[in-house]
Amino acid sequence: MEHVFPSAASCADLLRALPGITALRKGMSRVTPAESRVWLPVLFAVTSHPEGLRMGALADELRVDQSVASRQFARIESAGLAHRGTDPTDGRAQLLRATDAGIAWVDEAVTAYSVPLATMLPGWSDGDVAELTRMLLRLGTTLSLDPTHAAPVELGSPITDEAQEASA
Repeated sequence: MEHVFPSAASCADLLRALPGITALRKGMSRVTPAESRVWLPVLFAVTSHPEGLRMGALADELRVDQSVASRQFARIESAGLAHRGTDPTDGRAQLLRATDAGIAWVDEAVTAYSVPLATMLPGWSDGDVAELTRMLLRLGTTLSLDPTHAAPVELGSPITDEAQEASA
């Protein structure tokens, strides 16, 4: 099967639109208690994998180092929202899963955050939100398939040493 790739111009438009995602995250952080900003994404990730996931997979999903994911998971584990269990395919490995309390808390959080999110999107229809949701899920899935297949970009800084010294 031949892969179809978008044009560089379409991708440039996407890059220019990414601040919209940042604005959404900032808007949601205003209504999210500071304490839960760190561990809420961890709990969302764990509950989205009811079969369980390994620590390395959690770190990949959160796009953090494994040690960071481990510390963040430990917080939800100590709160009784998740637990570690033995991986049936490899007795040496552990699978991370949400507890019933963790699943209930995520359901409650999604319900609670849906109202302020709706007020942040004046002029958006349910169809608009559904389309954005569908595309973001597709984007996340696509990017998760092979995050290494794009080569790093070699791009010099537009700020020269002289300009940095002049502004100091």
